[in-house]
Amino acid sequence: MTITITSLSKRFGGFAALDGIDLTVRDGELLALLGPSGSGKTTLLRCIAGLETGDAGSIAFAGRDVTRADPRDRKVGFVFQHYALFRHMSVLDNVSFGLTCRPRALRPPKAEIRERAMRLLSLVQLDWLADRLPHQLSGGQRQRIALARALAVEPKVLLLDEPFGALDAKVRVELRRWLRRLHDETGITSVFVTHDQEEALEVADRVVVLNHGRIEQIGTPDEVYRHPASAFVHHFLGQVNVFHGRHADAPDDVAFVRPHDILISRTADCAHPLAAEVLTVNAAGPHVRVDLRLVEDRREIEVHLPHSRQAELNLAPSDRVCLDFDRNLTRTWSRDQVKDVVDYQI
Repeated sequence: MTITITSLSKRFGGFAALDGIDLTVRDGELLALLGPSGSGKTTLLRCIAGLETGDAGSIAFAGRDVTRADPRDRKVGFVFQHYALFRHMSVLDNVSFGLTCRPRALRPPKAEIRERAMRLLSLVQLDWLADRLPHQLSGGQRQRIALARALAVEPKVLLLDEPFGALDAKVRVELRRWLRRLHDETGITSVFVTHDQEEALEVADRVVVLNHGRIEQIGTPDEVYRHPASAFVHHFLGQVNVFHGRHADAPDDVAFVRPHDILISRTADCAHPLAAEVLTVNAAGPHVRVDLRLVEDRREIEVHLPHSRQAELNLAPSDRVCLDFDRNLTRTWSRDQVKDVVDYQI
């Protein structure tokens, strides 16, 4: 199912939640709507579902205009952040609910409803919990049940609003990988909202980066991360250090450099030396994090080193070092392009 959104706008009083959105969701893809709070991502998802109506513009499913269509007529499955399971119903009854509520003429026989629900519970690997109540499940299990319930009505489109936002970090990682595998099995056109950059980059086929109700960039995870279309995208997707003036390309330019693209040396023979003092060294996790303060302007920056490199350097607080960065891995922006993105001083 292809979704075509044309010039979609939505205001809440004086606030423009969506400002002329043009977007095509391809048939069978898993698309992430990514952005900070207030960027318009949830409003866009709710407009696709029919839970909100735009003030202008249109939405079409496979060429059929659904801009004013009732949510029940859109054949959309919706998964909420906080599960929205019926506490008094068993897992099986929760999954079956959408089918049992259909008009009598469209309602499958009870045996077929049960069979379909059990098949979906097997798909999400929770058929053994069919008779449990929601409060007897973990958060991750509840979210998988919510997803099975959304799939039970055989939607043409699956929409997920921060589906893992209420879960702890380890469960989030497990479930987002599971969602990717499930999508590959079902092939349903899916759109999910997240503010977690890592989640979007790991799970989605394409990422839509939103800011102030507008699309900043659309692309594959690799495209938006490695080739950001704006300073906002560059700064929002992952961490960056900010260099300006003579350490960029021109006095009014600003260079964004990711922590893993900065080189540290104990000598001053690098091509573009920057003297710095080591503040802290944290060797926990997959890399060594080194916080430093530039001698010239007292600006603090963050560098990520492989453990093997830290073993060679043996950095410690108060050490003086030289920094450099590969210009081929650095993106430079003008003062006007970054003025609404970061605070910096010239």
